[in-house]
Amino acid sequence: MTKEKIITIISGLVIVGVLLLWIIVQFLYKDTAEKIKSNYSFTIGEITAYSSPTSELPRTICYDYCVNDTRYDETIIVGSRFDICEDFGKCKGKKYWVIYLNSNPKDCMIDLSKEIQNETFPQPPRNIESFEYSTYRTIFTFGFKKKKKCSEL
Repeated sequence: MTKEKIITIISGLVIVGVLLLWIIVQFLYKDTAEKIKSNYSFTIGEITAYSSPTSELPRTICYDYCVNDTRYDETIIVGSRFDICEDFGKCKGKKYWVIYLNSNPKDCMIDLSKEIQNETFPQPPRNIESFEYSTYRTIFTFGFKKKKKCSEL
């Protein structure tokens, strides 16, 4: 076999692998998002970290949220709509509504369309269509999430 033929075969396998990964992620995304939307509760999430985009990774925001005295963290790909976070001091601590799957609180979605600002008794939104599920965890962390007791933080 020639060197060019080997490179062609390897390139083809890489393309097929990437396409399969994309299909799997899309299937998992849709399935989990639908499960969350069918049986959810609200909590409040707080932005804890931001990463600028690189050639290897997209722009992301990390946030924490509490459910039954357990704190979960999540990372979501945000694209250019959160470029204000390049100066992280402008984003750190901002709060947004999170919905989570009642039977598995580590599965969640966040609504980044409206910040919760200085409200004593914030009311959750009536419509959950603007909530987003993170495919970042599925792709980059293989589904693992850290959790800590809220009282320990």
